[in-house]
Amino acid sequence: MKRMLFFLLFLALPATLQAEARVVASTGWAAALARAAGAEQVPVIAPENLQHPPDYDPKPSDLLKVRGADFVLLGGFEGFAQRLRDAAGGTARIVKVRLNNSPQTVREEVLRLGELFGTQDRAAAFVREFDREYARLAEELQRHFAARGKRAVAHKFMTVWADFAGLEPAGVFGPGPLQPGELLRLAEQKPDLVLDNAHMPTGGPIAESAGCGRAVMINFPGPGMDLLDVFRANARALMDATSE
Repeated sequence: MKRMLFFLLFLALPATLQAEARVVASTGWAAALARAAGAEQVPVIAPENLQHPPDYDPKPSDLLKVRGADFVLLGGFEGFAQRLRDAAGGTARIVKVRLNNSPQTVREEVLRLGELFGTQDRAAAFVREFDREYARLAEELQRHFAARGKRAVAHKFMTVWADFAGLEPAGVFGPGPLQPGELLRLAEQKPDLVLDNAHMPTGGPIAESAGCGRAVMINFPGPGMDLLDVFRANARALMDATSE
């Protein structure tokens, strides 16, 4: 009788308490989304201290991390994406995540992953926290820039942070090397700020030619950083680059 009662109680437990989804992520960015969605232990293939994690060349021991995984998350642009798919074989579900830090994409991806992992409550709780913190940081940035010039040129992969700060777009550069004609064109826009990409920086000459500040921004979290830490770090970088 006791065994039967225990069995019935087990069946009544939510799936998230019966077994946590085993998730492996290609990079720290994908891992940050998974953790925000409620996954707890998320091994990462590319070390999170690399400047540009998608260029990582995984070792066989790295690829062994996908053994026994339920889900393998990748952005699809990683140089090792196909090797990761091959290593997963048919035992794990490959999930392509949209790695974009626009608030709408963050909300949608976190909630989608929460559905996949069976951690909807945790994902929803994160989205509520994210909305509060995003609004707080955006308000702080807008106050900061209210008395400063707002014209900004941004690396192609950093334009979302101009929206975050309420800046006025004056031009886009990258992701390839900066060409002389492009440098001249962007400097002539007389930007007040250059938003550069820490993972592939090329905006220094623009800031130097225009005589303006340069904020070096991140998309990939560093070691120990979560998704909200990326927004906090970039808010600080924006303000530091334009503080007198």
